[in-house]
Parts: sequence; C-alpha cells; structure tokens
Amino acid sequence: MRSTTRPLLALALLTLIWGYNWVIMKSALVDAPPLYFAAFRVLGGVIVLFGVGIATKRPLKAPTWRYVIPLGLLQTTGFVGFALWALQFGGAGQTAMLVYMMPLWLIILAWPLLGERVHGLQWPALTLALVGLVFILKPWHTQPHTLGTLLALLSGVFWAASAVWQKRAAPPQTDIIAVTAWQTAVGGLALILLAFWLEPLRIHWTPLFIGALLYNAIPGGLYCPSNCGAPYALRTKIHLKSMSTGK
Repeated sequence: MRSTTRPLLALALLTLIWGYNWVIMKSALVDAPPLYFAAFRVLGGVIVLFGVGIATKRPLKAPTWRYVIPLGLLQTTGFVGFALWALQFGGAGQTAMLVYMMPLWLIILAWPLLGERVHGLQWPALTLALVGLVFILKPWHTQPHTLGTLLALLSGVFWAASAVWQKRAAPPQTDIIAVTAWQTAVGGLALILLAFWLEPLRIHWTPLFIGALLYNAIPGGLYCPSNCGAPYALRTKIHLKSMSTGK
C-alpha cells in the first residue's frame, strides 16, 4: 500500500492542476490566438524544464532524433495544438472530456500497433466508452461547435498515438526530464511555425494572459514530468497486466 500512496496522491494533484487548467486556457484565448498561446505555453515549459535539469545536474543530452521528433510532433504539436484550437470553438468542460477520451483511442491503437489485444471484461468496458462518447457527441442533434468537437477528438488521438510511439521507440533508461524537455522543444517549434502560417499575430500581454502562461509553464508543465513518473509507471503496469490477463 505504501508503495502506491505517493503515486496516487501525485495523480490526484495532477488531476486538479490539469482540470482547472482548461478554464485558464479558455480564458487566455481572449488575448491570443490558440496556436500562439499553445506555442508560448510549451516553450515556457521548455525553459523551466531545462532550468530544472541544469539545477539538479540531470543528463540533458538529447535522445536520438528519430525518437524525439515524432514524439514531439505527436505529443506537443498534435495533442496540445489541437486541444487549444478546440477550445477556440467549444466550451472548456466538453473539450476536456473529449480530449480525455485518449485511453479509448489508446486501446484501439494498441491492438494493431502493439499487439495488445482486447480481452475479457475490456470488451464491455470499451463498448460502454463508445456508447458514452456517442451520448456526449449527440449526433442526432445539430451541434453548434462541430469543429471544436472534431479538433478535441483529434487531440486525444494524437495523445494516444504519442503513447504508442513512446512504448515502441523509447530508448532504455531515458531520463524523463530530458525527454520531456527535448520533445516539447521540437513540438513547440512546430507550433510556432504553424501559428505564423495560420494565425494573425494578435497578442495582448494582459495580467490574465501572463498568469495563464506562468500557470501552464510551472505547475501545469513542470509537475507532470518531474512527479508523474511513478503514477505513469503504475498506470502502465496496471494497463499491461489487464491487457495480458483480460482483468
């Protein structure tokens, strides 16, 4: 029990930080287009991560680029970029729910790409998740935010794809701070290029906007890489066990 208490507490705190962050990000889009805000928030996190790595004397050498570049494009450019873009068109609550359908897409992608078959009670669980998604989307009603819904779902798909790539391509014994910093830098650079290409340069440096960036860079961005290693390992262990036993 003691070995799981800290990971569970870290996961609970992460839920609070990330959950409230959707409200903060939605509010910040009044002052900047979504892709610019996405780029600034992840690059702020990069500065903090490299600073922490230097201060704690962790190895910050970049892993192989064949691993880091796809991870950055999937995890940061795709997941974060589409999530912020979705917030421009939809509410914070529904966008968050749709993005966090990620485990559903992960189970679906893991079957053909990782050979992790769905077994036993996972079938009814998967079915219920799909039914729940249908009720969230309500395709029998005309939806005012169809584009936001699609973008949020794509964000979750990119997030799931990044998890699959992480499992398939991650080098052994890779430092989590170094990987997160480098993949976020790669994805952030791509977000800047997309923002310059697609959006007008309209940024109001209000206290709300600056506060939102700081919240995303420090507790929102730093907490997970530095403290979620144990919860991630715990969730991965449970997930792999359930995949192999069907329980």
